[in-house]
Amino acid sequence: MNRYLLLLFTAVCSIACQPPFPESYEKDLQQGNTYIESYYQHIYLADLAYLKGNYQEAWQAWQRAFSSHPPLNQPMYLELYYAAKVAAHLKHDSLALSYIEALIQTHGKEWQAFETDTVFAELRRTPRWRLLKEKYPFMRQEYLNGVDLELRKEIATMQKRDQLYRSHQGALPAQKTLDSINTHRLMQLFESRGYPDERMIGNESVDGDWTINMTGIGIMLLHTADSIRMAYFVPKLLQFVQQGSCEPLMLGRAIDKYYLYNKELQVYGTYTNRDGSEIPVQYPEQLDSLRISIGLPPVAVQAERDALVQQMYGR
Repeated sequence: MNRYLLLLFTAVCSIACQPPFPESYEKDLQQGNTYIESYYQHIYLADLAYLKGNYQEAWQAWQRAFSSHPPLNQPMYLELYYAAKVAAHLKHDSLALSYIEALIQTHGKEWQAFETDTVFAELRRTPRWRLLKEKYPFMRQEYLNGVDLELRKEIATMQKRDQLYRSHQGALPAQKTLDSINTHRLMQLFESRGYPDERMIGNESVDGDWTINMTGIGIMLLHTADSIRMAYFVPKLLQFVQQGSCEPLMLGRAIDKYYLYNKELQVYGTYTNRDGSEIPVQYPEQLDSLRISIGLPPVAVQAERDALVQQMYGR
């Protein structure tokens, strides 16, 4: 039997033997120095402090996170980018320049973003800045050489396939067939490449298409069959969250959607009503500890951030 068909078969068969979530994978959380245990919560505190203008507090929280793991630059938090800005503001010039270099080499940040930002005005007078500017074309090319453009195009195709018949009345069987094709390919990717994050497939600066990274493979994961999602994809996503390649919100929503689809209460509170009001959860008294256990921020931290963003940007 084909290896990936065997995986699908095993996933479907094994779901009946597993206890209900969240207990089954809470037991599987590996003890050790993972991103869940020593990174994400520091980032959430740094992000809040930054939004409030408490730059020293934000800096200290970022340093706690970065001392344990290579910095990420998650789409919602952009922690490495804002840490570079705060480093420049606090006169930590060497670290600011190191963060800028990492943003260019690893995350594909374009030079113009730094050249026009007033917070880097003093840095632009330093010899290292001028050297970095000279090196930029080579670093940019190195970044582009590391991006899997074929996989990026394939994921764009998979996204279109995911939506092809979704809103067409009477076309559900055809869409389910396409969803199965996407499911099979996602399993192949997870086994051979890991989670296709921005570092693997690049960002909108590569081709101008921001939609690829806006949704990534998230919607496709929510359209996998319940049994396969819970038996195969959820444990895999947990590993990727621990490794820092998948955002915790992706894992939480994959699980919560399962329960909501099956007319049960969600576990992690990752979904709200359209008016922003809360949807009940299974374990309200343990909600914060459950969220933290998969890398999500506590409810109060998330609510405070949402309020600040709404106040500052109107969204």
